[in-house]
Amino acid sequence: MRQRGKLHILPLILGSKDTPLRAGADLGRVQKHLGFPKWLYVYQDQPCGFLLGYGDLEIDILTRRNRARVHRISIKLWHMPDVPKPLPLKWSGNSQIDLDGFGPAMTISAARTLLAGLGLQAEEYKVESVSETVRRLVLPHAELHFFKGPEEPILMEFHFLTPQEIQRTKGDWVIRPRD
Repeated sequence: MRQRGKLHILPLILGSKDTPLRAGADLGRVQKHLGFPKWLYVYQDQPCGFLLGYGDLEIDILTRRNRARVHRISIKLWHMPDVPKPLPLKWSGNSQIDLDGFGPAMTISAARTLLAGLGLQAEEYKVESVSETVRRLVLPHAELHFFKGPEEPILMEFHFLTPQEIQRTKGDWVIRPRD
């Protein structure tokens, strides 16, 4: 049974449709759920996007025709302990993010093993860009971003997107690593 105030990432990784907060979720009419701030004007066919940030959690919302839709959910694992250990990630007050076995500073090989244990196989990309990300593991509903670590890349970010957005962007800024 899930606790109130906890966001579990495993349903997001698996692309579960039974969680209300997921990439692609329709949040309904803008005025009903988000209020109508003076700076947010949503016209008939004019798209508008904005980002809600909650510490370790960011939600990218797009609006169109006065409806709001979750475009991307990002979880940042910026707290870097000397020794990897599970720490509660906060997103608002007492609410926490349950990493479901993943953790800050997890190595790419450990993440591959955990994904394989879940029956998931990710496409791996080596990143050739100016960003801190050096590797990406791409799944149908999620991307795991790894930064340069002491011995091998370490997990620093989760990005949850729709399968269409994953397909559209998975080759951006990357080359496949050679075996």
